[in-house]
Amino acid sequence: MKRAILTRFRTDDEGTFGEIVTDSGFKCFTGELPWRGNRKGQSCIAAGLYLAKWEHSPKHGMCYELQDVPGRTDIQLHSANFVGDNSKGKKSQLLGCISPGRQIGLLEGQRAVLSSKDALKSLEDALGRETFSLTIKWADGLRPEVPNADERKSAD
Repeated sequence: MKRAILTRFRTDDEGTFGEIVTDSGFKCFTGELPWRGNRKGQSCIAAGLYLAKWEHSPKHGMCYELQDVPGRTDIQLHSANFVGDNSKGKKSQLLGCISPGRQIGLLEGQRAVLSSKDALKSLEDALGRETFSLTIKWADGLRPEVPNADERKSAD
């Protein structure tokens, strides 16, 4: 089974940003909602080890969907640019999913994931649209508080 690691290196009101690296060496950036204690529709998911399956989504068509995410459903990898906290006046196109991008930059004055559709296609090609394991972790020194202690033990 193929594997990938997503390392989150920044989280604030504009989003959570990271880098995903596959076992074949493919790399791209990622954008997710800011960490808000795994709250549905408001937060990125808890760090941990997940199985990602190639499945059909009514909204996004064929895409990767993470399995068995504690307290969450429909967590997918799909294209998006804005990943901020709406309650803080930031733009967002996600409800908890993960968006790949070729780079991170400014879009309409807000930090965003750029060239997302292109990066998504390249990531899907690199993984062969086959089931893979995804480890999500925080970069050293960037482990946010866990208000509801639902972080998965396998994340570190």
